[in-house]
Amino acid sequence: ASWAALQEAQQQKTSYTRQEYDAYNAAVNEKNAQQRLRLLDEFVAKYPNVSPELLLPAYRSYVLTYNELRNFPKVTEYADKMLGFSDRLDAAGKLEPLYLRTLAYNNLPYNEKDPAAREQAQKARGAALQGLQALSALQKPESVTDEQFGQNKKGPQTLFNYTAGIAAMRIRNPKAAVDSFRAAIALDPNGAVTFFQLGVAYLQMEPPDYMDGFWALARSIALKGPGEAQVRSYLRNQMLRYQQPSCDKLLEAEMNELLTLAA
Repeated sequence: ASWAALQEAQQQKTSYTRQEYDAYNAAVNEKNAQQRLRLLDEFVAKYPNVSPELLLPAYRSYVLTYNELRNFPKVTEYADKMLGFSDRLDAAGKLEPLYLRTLAYNNLPYNEKDPAAREQAQKARGAALQGLQALSALQKPESVTDEQFGQNKKGPQTLFNYTAGIAAMRIRNPKAAVDSFRAAIALDPNGAVTFFQLGVAYLQMEPPDYMDGFWALARSIALKGPGEAQVRSYLRNQMLRYQQPSCDKLLEAEMNELLTLAA
């Protein structure tokens, strides 16, 4: 609704020419994604000083189009350009680029040896936390019940918290990661992957929180998430390092008891 209102307001203003508006309109209304990008590129190149009233929704069209094409680096780039106009965006207007940027970060391959990896993680965590702020500031539509509104927000809240946790791990802040993963689990108690990440975060704290870490890993196994066998092996190795039992049977018995309780 906010975007429709913005477009209606754009047409009532004279901060851009008719030629600029026609070029913008032709671009954003093009059905073919690749052709839409070509028209958007032409629009931005031809009118480099165009009013923000047209440039901002043009950037939005870039974000949506690149998301459609699953070009996640470009989603991130243009979401950041949109967010450069934060003073012109309400909570709903900020939420869309923050959400799509966060989705994009989760779909991008991660290489900790990449010199840009730490900065990218810091920006991703910042965007996820801003997303949570935008969600909390979001106004409930009159046609939606409080329960429906809460349910609608739960998915984005979970994603923002999970991503904030992942990014915190990548900048070597396991304490912040624990807080974010716990917030995600409060919203989605059956998130096996989140439990695994929470367990790793606990074990990477200084000093490590072994008991909570072991429990979170066991809970991930009990929920039968992806990579269950690898998680089981990781838990066994961590328990072995912590307890240094005198025989394998003792370790297996303790691990089986933990998994039974976690289930």
